[in-house]
Amino acid sequence: MKQSLYIRLKSGIFRPLMFSCITLTTLFMLRFFLANKILFNIKFPSNNGWSFTGGNVLDELCHAFTLTGHCLYAPIIAAVVGATSFVEDKVSGYIRSIIYRFSRRKYIRENFLFSSILGGMVLMIPCIIVTVFFFNVGTPCDRNNIVMNYCSTFDETVYCNMQFIWGGRLLAGYIIILQFLFGALWSNIGLLVSVLLPNKYIAISSPFIIYFFCHLVLYKTEYFLAFSPTNIIFPNYTGIPYIAFPFLYLCILLLAVWILYSRLMEVKLEDV
Repeated sequence: MKQSLYIRLKSGIFRPLMFSCITLTTLFMLRFFLANKILFNIKFPSNNGWSFTGGNVLDELCHAFTLTGHCLYAPIIAAVVGATSFVEDKVSGYIRSIIYRFSRRKYIRENFLFSSILGGMVLMIPCIIVTVFFFNVGTPCDRNNIVMNYCSTFDETVYCNMQFIWGGRLLAGYIIILQFLFGALWSNIGLLVSVLLPNKYIAISSPFIIYFFCHLVLYKTEYFLAFSPTNIIFPNYTGIPYIAFPFLYLCILLLAVWILYSRLMEVKLEDV
């Protein structure tokens, strides 16, 4: 199984689709910042050349998630690279080959891991690139930079003290970890749906539909708004109860998807 998973991951990670998704997602997340800076430099030219100095790094990171629409389209990005694996295996006939060589249970685990890793990486890597960029051009999150009792978008949240550790790097690292779990979760939700409805277009689109529906339902209730997926991908919502909540919430959901997926796959593969 390890050798098979390694081969699949190698082909999945280094294929043009993965590279394209990472590149486009990175540029998409930076477009608000770059567009504003370009317009500013054109409107207010300087003898010292163009300046791309940013503001507070955590605020810039928040803009990259919220003002660009990344929070809305992230589930589709995750699903594109990992959620179609079962459908592709079924159409190509690869599923029979690996089941005969190993077992149904090993294939089920391998497929879930494959979807998790690719879905997680396609959101985590752009987040890493964007975070490094903002820490190079922006202002570190420091208590000395507080102006009018405001430092960053995390001031009124449970992360108000965590945001000052290492200039915001610890909180930024935590957000990067959440991106991997978030991508893994929604890629596997698409994978789960594809077991019920084996169509790659359904596998890609279903995470967005479920994601948006959950947000609309939870948005109507203030008490459950902390469970909205839009407040988990970038946890600056003041209703988040404790620091580890988004991490534990994503892990629990991922475990629930794994249980459903494995049970359905065992039934689905009985006739293979």
